[in-house]
Amino acid sequence: MSQGCIEQGIESSGDTNQSNKPLFNHPELFTHTRSVVQNKVLRAENQPIQPEAIPAELVDKMKRILQESGGIGIAAPQIGINKQAIIIVRTDKPDSPMQAYFNPRLTWVSKTLSKDYEGCLSVPEGVGLVERPSDITVRYLNEAGEAQEETLSGIIARVFQHEIDHLNGILFIDKKLDQPLLSVEEYLKMKAEKKQ
Repeated sequence: MSQGCIEQGIESSGDTNQSNKPLFNHPELFTHTRSVVQNKVLRAENQPIQPEAIPAELVDKMKRILQESGGIGIAAPQIGINKQAIIIVRTDKPDSPMQAYFNPRLTWVSKTLSKDYEGCLSVPEGVGLVERPSDITVRYLNEAGEAQEETLSGIIARVFQHEIDHLNGILFIDKKLDQPLLSVEEYLKMKAEKKQ
């Protein structure tokens, strides 16, 4: 297991006191437990975005909410918009830019799998162990509406897979291995013990 809790971004600050400050409490975030309506939105089909109609207002809103919530990835259905848009903090790039991707889809996945803990801004119960392909190729439209393709590995490949799952109505709890979720506090304690 490598870098730990994905979308939640728990480890990004190195602040173990974050366990006292839940990252799931942003009022504009949809969670699968808050209401039947919100769960339906998270599970619904998401509409593609046309290259000539990149929604700048949606991008700005998603980036703001992601920054305020302390995560490293967010998908449009998580804020109640059933569009194929995701924002990811590119921790694999200099200065970790926050970038938008539209209509992303996997065109290749490796046969090599890896297990790691994932959390989600829409799953307040905690984090779980998920097995995913270690390497992927993803095709998408960028913020300029241009079609691009990237091959990614490691943690950033996992983040893309997690966010693309959201666009297909899938939460990480649907894919997690058969063991109980850990609370954020339990997860941070486990990571600290492993470092000793």
